[in-house]
Amino acid sequence: MLQIIPPPIFEDWNLLLPTATPIPTGLIHRTYYVTSSNQPPLIFQRLHPIFKAEVNIDVDAVTTHVAQKGIAVPRLVPNRHGELWSEFEGVWRVLTWMPGVVLERVETPAVAYQAGIAAGLFHGAAADLHHSFRFTRLGVHDTPRHLTRLRNVVHTAGPTCANYDSLMPLAEKILRLADTLPALPHTPPRIVHGDLKISNFLFSEENFRVTAILDLDTVALGTLPIEMGDALRSWTNPMGEDDEQGICDATIFEAAITGYAAGSRQWVTVDEQRSMVIGTAQIAVELASRFCTDAFEDTYFGWNPAKFASRIEHNRVRATGQLSLAKSILSQQNNLESVCAAAFRAAL
Repeated sequence: MLQIIPPPIFEDWNLLLPTATPIPTGLIHRTYYVTSSNQPPLIFQRLHPIFKAEVNIDVDAVTTHVAQKGIAVPRLVPNRHGELWSEFEGVWRVLTWMPGVVLERVETPAVAYQAGIAAGLFHGAAADLHHSFRFTRLGVHDTPRHLTRLRNVVHTAGPTCANYDSLMPLAEKILRLADTLPALPHTPPRIVHGDLKISNFLFSEENFRVTAILDLDTVALGTLPIEMGDALRSWTNPMGEDDEQGICDATIFEAAITGYAAGSRQWVTVDEQRSMVIGTAQIAVELASRFCTDAFEDTYFGWNPAKFASRIEHNRVRATGQLSLAKSILSQQNNLESVCAAAFRAAL
């Protein structure tokens, strides 16, 4: 299978008799598990073009800093020239391989608790790093921008638009709910992971403790309510993104936030603590708007033709599911906010 990785790339990392096996998880980079006769197992990746090569400078800075504080993360392996990446038919890099299992869904409170602890420890370890980021994805969680895009689509779409009759009422419901969300308070910028979905954690097969945090290409300056809101909206929804009936499992939420409070301990501000629930609802609404816009425009980089008749239909289901999830979160807002307050009090 040497043809899947260009020979000059293997040569740049001095591998002898390499064998590459594709890793199917993940929708962005092309990723391979590589063994050789002269080095331990490694992970080779060809970066997706949406990421500039300089993102590796950011990844190296953050992983070096948190690793010095005991946080397990894959580390970049420089090539024979001492560089963090090589370019040949794309940008290639090599990471240390780490043992563990990847989970696609949070099925037990124990898993949520361990993921919460790991997220809190990661944020705490990165908190004192001063780094000027070379690459940042602009507008990723710019909720007003995504809502404006949906409003513009609603204003320009006509009855000839595919699935107009089902998409227009959905868009109007999303926008109405967005208008009711309270504004998040100003909270300090933090170094965040940027994509704490559960499949970006490695777990031990024995006790399901987190053994590593993966995929740090999205590290950036951000805010905790948005960072943890994105994590919690995915961890606590047992239905996943491909079901119209998204719900927030309060038991999973409590386990996750209890773990996060234990991992982060005393440095999270009161405003950050109080904004976790609304941050989670806001991200669900934001994603609903993004998926709905994608359905109108018939665009998205990945969809599942095995489960859905069209990309439009898949995005309509995604949007409906995230709207349902946001409503579920808001219907439990008082209880979830009490859970957050109790978790952070107990961690003092």
